Amino acid sequence: MSLTDYLKLNKHKLFENLRKSLPASIIKTQNVLTINDGVLFVWDFQDNCVLTLNVKAVHSRNDETVPHQILLPTVSSRFAVELLRANSSNTLLVVAGGSGVLVLELPERCPPHGNFSNNKEIVYCRSHSLDEHLLLSNPSIEVRQVRFHPASPNQTHIMVLTSDNALRLYNIENSSAVALGVYAVGKRPKGVMPGSKAFFLGLFGETAVDFDFGPPEVDDPSSDGVEEESLGKSALDIANEDDGDEESAILRKFKDMKLRGTIIKNTARSLKWPIFLLDGLGSVFVLIISLNDGDTPKVKGPLPTWPSYDQSYTNDACAILCHPSTPPILSIATINGNISHSIVLPFDEKSDQLRRCKSLTSSLDVPDRAIYTFETLELELGLATTDALSDYCCPVFLHMDESRSGHYFATHEAGVHAISIPVVENITQILNGPDDENFMEQLVNEASTVEYVVCTKTATSNKINPVIGFSIYYNPPSMVALLGNGQLISMLLLSFTSLPCTYDFLPEDIENFKSPLKKMLSEPFDVQIYKILKQAASQPILKLNNSENHSQQECYELLQRAAQVFREEHFKYYEKAREEIEKRIKVLQMLKNFQTTEIQKLIKEKQNLQTKAESLAEKYEDIKDKQELLKNRCEKLLIMALQTKSEPSEAEQRFVKELKNAQKKVEMFTTSINKLKNQSKYQEVQMANWQREQSKRESGLASIQSQTIKTNLQDMTDQISAMMSEITEYKKKLGLN
Repeated sequence: MSLTDYLKLNKHKLFENLRKSLPASIIKTQNVLTINDGVLFVWDFQDNCVLTLNVKAVHSRNDETVPHQILLPTVSSRFAVELLRANSSNTLLVVAGGSGVLVLELPERCPPHGNFSNNKEIVYCRSHSLDEHLLLSNPSIEVRQVRFHPASPNQTHIMVLTSDNALRLYNIENSSAVALGVYAVGKRPKGVMPGSKAFFLGLFGETAVDFDFGPPEVDDPSSDGVEEESLGKSALDIANEDDGDEESAILRKFKDMKLRGTIIKNTARSLKWPIFLLDGLGSVFVLIISLNDGDTPKVKGPLPTWPSYDQSYTNDACAILCHPSTPPILSIATINGNISHSIVLPFDEKSDQLRRCKSLTSSLDVPDRAIYTFETLELELGLATTDALSDYCCPVFLHMDESRSGHYFATHEAGVHAISIPVVENITQILNGPDDENFMEQLVNEASTVEYVVCTKTATSNKINPVIGFSIYYNPPSMVALLGNGQLISMLLLSFTSLPCTYDFLPEDIENFKSPLKKMLSEPFDVQIYKILKQAASQPILKLNNSENHSQQECYELLQRAAQVFREEHFKYYEKAREEIEKRIKVLQMLKNFQTTEIQKLIKEKQNLQTKAESLAEKYEDIKDKQELLKNRCEKLLIMALQTKSEPSEAEQRFVKELKNAQKKVEMFTTSINKLKNQSKYQEVQMANWQREQSKRESGLASIQSQTIKTNLQDMTDQISAMMSEITEYKKKLGLN
């Protein structure tokens, strides 16, 4: 398995055809590749269509013959495509460029390969061009960023940022694109620089260049559903304190957030998603656009920064990324490779010093939060072969890694960097965990790590191989990058943070666990070693432009540079890790010896306890037997004492009385029973006499009498019949009929 082709996609027919059709004029970083729900989408520059492939099927079946599909939009793109973005449900795909935005409606997927529209080779997708006339007829208006609104129920609302300081909201519903609103996020640029398409405001960095959505907040328009206690001093108050108290002021700010926080009284409020806007000067604005009402959103900003942004942003800002933490953490990148990490904290609107900002934000609302920059990283834009500093600048794009908290990637013309911010996890722990001032200091002082993963350019060369597509596949977590020469890189993302957590094996009362091992058990040892080794300077994978012929001198300088980095910046951390392992071994050996001694003592104590237990058991049996004897003797003594008494006791008298009463009742019951028996005998005699009399009586006639009566009746019947016959004859004779 190749290290740079973990998903085995580079040799797939899709990318073989794509390499042949890639234009040679690609010289800037783009993002024409995206992966969502295991499906890869990539733009075909030659045929102006989208190529799609089920990465999950290719990786799981280990089969390169899984077919890919061609998605043809019904509306052709009339602009240069620079961005692909799919919604989370894989129902819409955005194809965007500087001069247009095209939205494709994706059909349903079906087995066996999870492809679209019954696995057809070519699939026609209904397409919608957003504000096509506006973007094509105004070359000065460019599309800066496109994102799906996270509050959309069906993931159909799309936010588009344009260079005229406007956010445009669209909704794809009922097979049509509906423009819901255009929201100004700053001054509307008017003048255009002669001989160019850029606005004057854009040249001075006063137009928005990027935006991102922050974590959701509870909507509280009337301030009666949420009660927020004061956070003490305002952000500007903290920023103006003495230098010696700056760090402690920030720590107090964190502590206030944890101890006071926000108390929600009515949880029926809807959620609102703040939008963090970044302009070219590095200023950040906040805007909240609700999808449920038609209220005009208010832009708040620029947000006060500490320290002042003039000290941090000396170059044009180009990208912003908001990490889903509480409070939010922002990553802001500049074109010279600097990335600053900032924390957004609530801001006291009643502060007197806030009035100084009103003159700068006369057309905008007063900000309700402030930005605290706690570190700045510098990316290496190209592999340097000498010690000379490079002034190379290029746009930097930031990509979130949702598989690991606080981890993201930066892509640019010189390759790919992986960045990890431990503060993201520490903030959650400090807000939910116990108070620990040392831990809060570690929260602010713990540095982030940067790893140069892929290098596509050397610092001394003008030839570039830009990253034109980047995405992350999450099953398993893998990085996928498409380079300008058509080569695809897929690398497995594995670290100790993705391994099973060992905190479940720690004692439940670790906070109150008084032992020398408390510090050792506070963090797994493998994580400590990983952090030490992570500080070592990594050597990126070289993917330089194939069209450039590298001289032997340049290759030798690259080799020398790699050897020097390993010798000076790499091996010393391994030595440090070895020392830590040796220290841990010595400590564990000492603990082992101590525990062995304690075990031997416990064994002796156990034997002594067993001997004592046996002795106590024998004594207990003897005492039990003696107690039984004493009990029997006591019973006999009581009986003898009672027998010697001449008068009965009260209990005996009560018992005798009860016996007499019982005797009386027995006699009474005996008399009653005898009476009942006599009555029963009398009734039996009477019944016998009655039955005897009844048997003597004869009911009915004797047999002779009944026979005589029958005979007489028969004779009378015959006589009557004869008489009737005679009467009939007489009537006939007399003619009486």
